[in-house]
Amino acid sequence: MQVVLDKQNVNICYDKSRKRLYQTWKGYLTVDEFVAAIDLSVEYFRQYDINTILSDTTDQAVLAKEGAEHAASVMPELIKNGLKRAAFVLPKSFFAKLAVEEFTNRTDPQLIGHFASREEAEDWLNKL
Repeated sequence: MQVVLDKQNVNICYDKSRKRLYQTWKGYLTVDEFVAAIDLSVEYFRQYDINTILSDTTDQAVLAKEGAEHAASVMPELIKNGLKRAAFVLPKSFFAKLAVEEFTNRTDPQLIGHFASREEAEDWLNKL
């Protein structure tokens, strides 16, 4: 597994064998930090053969609405570059859950799965 980004509040890794990008979000990120991580993910989709994302938001703090809007706005680009499914491990925070739901409502719900654990998310993605 290749580490793409490793910061205090976000970790992104690329698993070539699974064609999967892993995002782990922790705590609070500014809109700029969040957008930069999302844009880096998009860049990886452009450069590599990736078809799934597992986004672990278990410990993510509330996200500004602009962050969810930006993430939703790049979905067509991800799909164009191979995205077939995106699995979210839902956050503990009620307000962070609302941000994930806001994102899901702005994109194709067929592509998005919400899960209570990383294992459930992996299982769903592996059925692709």
